[in-house]
Amino acid sequence: MKTYCSMISAANVRSFKQLLKASLIIQVSLLFLLGCGSSNKYVNISGATMGTTYHVTAELLKGASQVQIQAAIDRRLREINQSMSTYIDTSKISEFNRLPVGQSLPIDDDFVDVFQVSRKIYDMSNGAFNPSVGALVDLWGFGPEYRMQDTAKIPSDADIAKARAEMGFADIMLDGNVLTKRTPVHLDFSAVAKGYAVDEIAEVLNQFGITNFMVEIGGEVSTRGNSPRGDYWRIAIEAPDKVREKYPTTLNLHEASIATSGDYRNYYEVDGQRYTHIIDPVSGRPVTHGLTSVTVIADDVAQADAWATALLVLGEDAGFQLAKDVGLAIYMIYHTDGGLDAKYTEAMKDYLLIKE
Repeated sequence: MKTYCSMISAANVRSFKQLLKASLIIQVSLLFLLGCGSSNKYVNISGATMGTTYHVTAELLKGASQVQIQAAIDRRLREINQSMSTYIDTSKISEFNRLPVGQSLPIDDDFVDVFQVSRKIYDMSNGAFNPSVGALVDLWGFGPEYRMQDTAKIPSDADIAKARAEMGFADIMLDGNVLTKRTPVHLDFSAVAKGYAVDEIAEVLNQFGITNFMVEIGGEVSTRGNSPRGDYWRIAIEAPDKVREKYPTTLNLHEASIATSGDYRNYYEVDGQRYTHIIDPVSGRPVTHGLTSVTVIADDVAQADAWATALLVLGEDAGFQLAKDVGLAIYMIYHTDGGLDAKYTEAMKDYLLIKE
């Protein structure tokens, strides 16, 4: 890795340190390998959003204002957060979650777009991606209502059953820009909102006439055109030595939408048992299989984001089979008796930098 001149980690640093300390798994992250030939025409823009950070590397056109571009990006991110952040009491999603059963709520276009993407992946994954797990997310300590502490008790079977009763994504009716709650459902778009925000920042850059750029929020990525080197954007899937020795781990990308979901990004331990933020809608509990990370390339980052979560819920076998069935480009890292291993679909080969 020392041969690269510029490297931006899209991983959560705190999670990475916790992971190494716990010696549980080796984190998979995205590293943006910008190379040594960066031109002055390219600028880096960054800021805070959605509990993480965003990074933009873009070719600044003559006469364009970096200040104006960042202001437009920040304004767009505030709009998206106000629509679908469960951490904002006045957001549209928080308003929906408080809505009594049987009532309707006018929603903004961002909410409509994310709802429709979510419904699509919900249907295609047979419910593995289910944004109505909000009550379960809160119950297990990963939502805005309650942050699990080391001394916390694990939810009882009765509490889990009660939270599962608040699921029902298929029961929500969307009619134009009006959403109707027909059951006591609790929405959480955290597994798709970052990806959607990346797509929307890319659209902001397009509006400024920028065609060469990379956008990243919390590991979800959109690339267009050329990197500062004048060719592909190179995005490395960080992996343990054993995996890097056996498989290619660098992606060569021009026009691509990428998302990674991992069970290492948000978790806690109670009495030696590890609990991840990835909730299985069927069991109502955090997943316990051996799949630790999924990287997905899709038509847009919102879909890639949702698919990454769906496949991580399903596990390495069922998830890999579904990815093959629908033609997804994915890269999985998973536990085996001999340590961590990896596999990827045929569709992913088109993006991997494979050394001859």
